[in-house]
Amino acid sequence: MILRTNRLNPSAFTLVEVMVAVAILMVCMVSVLLLVNQSLKLVKEMQKQRPDLGALAGKTLMDPVQPNEESPSINVLEIGTVQPFDEDFELSQGGGALSIYRNSYWERDITEVDATNGLYRVTVVVTENNSRGGTETRLNFLMFRPDFAKYLQGQQPGGGQ
Repeated sequence: MILRTNRLNPSAFTLVEVMVAVAILMVCMVSVLLLVNQSLKLVKEMQKQRPDLGALAGKTLMDPVQPNEESPSINVLEIGTVQPFDEDFELSQGGGALSIYRNSYWERDITEVDATNGLYRVTVVVTENNSRGGTETRLNFLMFRPDFAKYLQGQQPGGGQ
């Protein structure tokens, strides 16, 4: 009986090859599971309803200078800090139990940069109250409204009207 120890043509995988393949498979599986976990956290975070500062800035830009019959809006532009009427925010004027953004409100501060030409700096602040305290988010932008400047100049004593 003669035993041959050197095989030139192996027909199966060696133990080392199997261990390397299993290690590669495990690394791939762990990375896929981590990616799925991260995606689920992102989806959960995106499902939280948070106020959009851009939409609030747009509301500020679109508010009328003065109330009239053609555009019956409750909110009008005013110099200074104002908490506008908004039914989407529970703690704002007009908000209630059916509001989209619970325990939150927003306010805007309009200051004159160049009142004669109608350039104003607007700061929109959204305050969200939760169990860990309050969170404030701010957006500053410039607003060009020459019609607002004319309206304000007409209201001042000796301003032309």
